[in-house]
Amino acid sequence: IYDFARLESATPERQQFWVTFCPEGNIRQQASQLGVEHEDICEVTTVANSLIAAHRMAQPSVKRAIIVHLGAETTVMAAVISGQGAFATTFQTGSDYLTRTIARAKNISENAAEELKRTTNLFEGPEACREFIEAVEEWGAEVRRQIGECFRQNPQLAAGGEAFQLIYSGGGF
Repeated sequence: IYDFARLESATPERQQFWVTFCPEGNIRQQASQLGVEHEDICEVTTVANSLIAAHRMAQPSVKRAIIVHLGAETTVMAAVISGQGAFATTFQTGSDYLTRTIARAKNISENAAEELKRTTNLFEGPEACREFIEAVEEWGAEVRRQIGECFRQNPQLAAGGEAFQLIYSGGGF
């Protein structure tokens, strides 16, 4: 365990904790890859915990949020209730996958596909790319599935009837 935080609990006589596990060797390997293995590292955290902390600082008045971060290799999601992380997950679809999908469909280099993705409407019109649209729809279906899983694992999140603010971040957007 390299990170934990106590959570509020609606269940009497119960304590809940947000716990993050990681083998020490993985942390050392990441530090080595970054070239900081000889630095005095004070804290190591996950992308989900970083997103939650950034949300708390940027929008402290928003009490219920689902954050979806589309990175290059993965999508990280976190649910926030009253400033606390209530759920986090990662799945292995990022914006690089979408770029490679365009490259294959249009038979162009990944660099050209990345440029096309950033500058062209690939959803409709003459440049529409069916394969890209399908890949984005599959990604969206996985986001919806993960949100459903969040609520299945944490039925108390649906209590109160308040809506969640949906926040998107990351270079893929």
